[in-house]
Amino acid sequence: MKQARDAVAWIAMNIGMVFALVGIFSFLATQSIFQQGTLANSAKTIMASSAVRADISNAITSSITNTLGTTSPQSANEVNLALQKTFENASVQNIFANALSEAQSHLNGASLGPITIGGPTFQNTLASSLQPIDPSLASLVQKTPLVINIPGTSLPNLGIIKRALPRVERDAFVGAGLLLGFAFIIAAKRRHVIEAIGWRLIAISFFNAFVFFILPQWIIPMLAISWGPVASIVLKAIGGPVIATYITIFVTGIGCISLPRFIPFL
Repeated sequence: MKQARDAVAWIAMNIGMVFALVGIFSFLATQSIFQQGTLANSAKTIMASSAVRADISNAITSSITNTLGTTSPQSANEVNLALQKTFENASVQNIFANALSEAQSHLNGASLGPITIGGPTFQNTLASSLQPIDPSLASLVQKTPLVINIPGTSLPNLGIIKRALPRVERDAFVGAGLLLGFAFIIAAKRRHVIEAIGWRLIAISFFNAFVFFILPQWIIPMLAISWGPVASIVLKAIGGPVIATYITIFVTGIGCISLPRFIPFL
């Protein structure tokens, strides 16, 4: 009889931990990838990356030289050089922060329009940076309206997922609570259930650490893909706020494993 109870408890506990994994991952995704403002708040960190700057510089240089009709290598080099100084301007960084906010709105399904930068502030700053290098090109930039598509922001519309996540998170945690509670009540050896939950919480913390930290920190940059460095920087920026959560999950797992040692009657 005890073996049957433990077997049922073991099944319920494992299914409950699958629900817990879904709930925790949904929570972390809501607090990072789908949290409006995360990209904009990390704009300075993202723009400080040489990989991001190189990608954006190349795209902006190509767009500007094509728009102005000055496609010579010298003009491209001059624009690229001026852009490095332009990126340091606080007003331009705010423009990029707004563009990143638009990109996240697109990802969340709140906006479907193109993601661009431009306007008088950007043009004036770029023209000022170009002035000492090539005054004629600076004058041309000043006079020509520039609307530039930001590279790497052709994001999928994940609005349907974002809208579903709160309900998925709630239902998953309710299911996990019911199943784990049932497993604890029915188990003949409750200490084994608590210890098993602890080990699975540690595994869940490692899984989430892999997705939100290890993957962007080390694995993506090693892949031979053009967008790898940029994706790595962006994922690290948006994953930063959830680090404390999976550390807490890990510590909770250690606590569950240790608890039966201090409560002998379990």
